[in-house]
Amino acid sequence: MNQYIMITAPGCGMCSLAKINLKREGLLDSITILQPPQAMPLILQTGLKSVPIFIVLDENKKIMLQTLDVRAFIKYMKIQSEESMI
Repeated sequence: MNQYIMITAPGCGMCSLAKINLKREGLLDSITILQPPQAMPLILQTGLKSVPIFIVLDENKKIMLQTLDVRAFIKYMKIQSEESMI
């Protein structure tokens, strides 16, 4: 089963907006929200330097998706959800 992660930082306005979008789509409760320093290993692995960062890990902890775009993250989550129902 995939793990959905959002990396945020205190005071991040874009992170707050992303959370609103995820909540509106009914997805926020399915996401693990991390902040530095706990998120540092993933931040270093992605190479991304701004937040929010959205990551999907497979069951082996391999990164399946990494993006700064909440819309791409939501789309991926919805597609995965639909495929798991088949």
